Amino acid sequence: MIAREKGLSSACWDLLCESKIAQKCAYVYSWLMPKAAVSVASLPSPVQISLEVLGGHLRLGRKRRKESLRAWALRMDVSVPTLAAMEKGDPRVSMGVYATALWLLGRDGALRDLAAPEHDAQALAQEILAIEKKGGRRRE
Repeated sequence: MIAREKGLSSACWDLLCESKIAQKCAYVYSWLMPKAAVSVASLPSPVQISLEVLGGHLRLGRKRRKESLRAWALRMDVSVPTLAAMEKGDPRVSMGVYATALWLLGRDGALRDLAAPEHDAQALAQEILAIEKKGGRRRE
């Protein structure tokens, strides 16, 4: 009906609709797809080195278990390229992927203790300084 009002054949109208849908999809897709984080580009070199070392350790753990990239990726529910990127220490790979690899190696407990407050020496030193500045006054 609309095609007749516009003077278009139904085939032309269908093509036009598909084109508009494709444009809308491309627009929505551009908003939904994540953009590269600025923090990845400005990653401190010691952090990048640590990720590369971690990735290498995870790769070694997989190889010691005689698992192929494909089999390990299936167990982790990730693609082979994602697993390969993780093993290279790529910071764009999600923390969840690294955590799953640690879990497969039986090292997920180490992840829980990584930033445990009792191991935060810098925060403890700041608290001690704050207490000393107050002069250790007692309330009576």
